[in-house]
Amino acid sequence: AETQTDFLLDRPASPLFMPAKIGKDAATQIFDGDLFDFDREVEPVLEVLVGRTLEQAMQEVLEEEELLAIRKQQELFEAKRNQEL
Repeated sequence: AETQTDFLLDRPASPLFMPAKIGKDAATQIFDGDLFDFDREVEPVLEVLVGRTLEQAMQEVLEEEELLAIRKQQELFEAKRNQEL
């Protein structure tokens, strides 16, 4: 017994789905200078951020140095106390 199948034809590509527009199109014209100048406006904010970051970093370094000095002083005190006992 033989079977014969139909030849499959290449199906054309499905069209790209484009939903129907809803609402009205609107436009706004903006000229140079209507909005803010980013480079000029961002400078003060950037200065504050960098300044606070540097200030916090310096504070952390000073705290670390203070803790190190306290530990060293405590080690010296304990060594002196152990010698007296």
